[in-house]
Amino acid sequence: MIQVYFVIIIIMVLQVDKGWDKLFVSVICMETGKIIGKCRKALVQNGQCHWEDSMLSTIWISNHSPQHNQPYLLKLVVAMGSARFGILGEAIINLSSYIKPETYTASLPLKNCCHETILQVRHLLIVLCVT
Repeated sequence: MIQVYFVIIIIMVLQVDKGWDKLFVSVICMETGKIIGKCRKALVQNGQCHWEDSMLSTIWISNHSPQHNQPYLLKLVVAMGSARFGILGEAIINLSSYIKPETYTASLPLKNCCHETILQVRHLLIVLCVT
């Protein structure tokens, strides 16, 4: 088993269409389907939404070691209401692309969104613990 710690320090959503007043982001482990992290709701202003708080989450990954380039997928869901209703869009990030303990920046276009909304994840730190 591999334990993966990751920190999302700043998340920003750009080009949000009118009608979305407050948004939050849920992080879902694609392997288990469970929500493993969630940011508080933040106000949308001038088509942008900013979060200043950080989110620390941990997941356990079974099977192969990270050297085999196995995909370890997280779904980031941007929503106004519950994670099932009022969803603005979603993006998928592959943790195996960020396997080194470094800081990264990713700009992810939201899928299932009729606008060109972008989710920016900054300072994503991945730390692996093999047990």
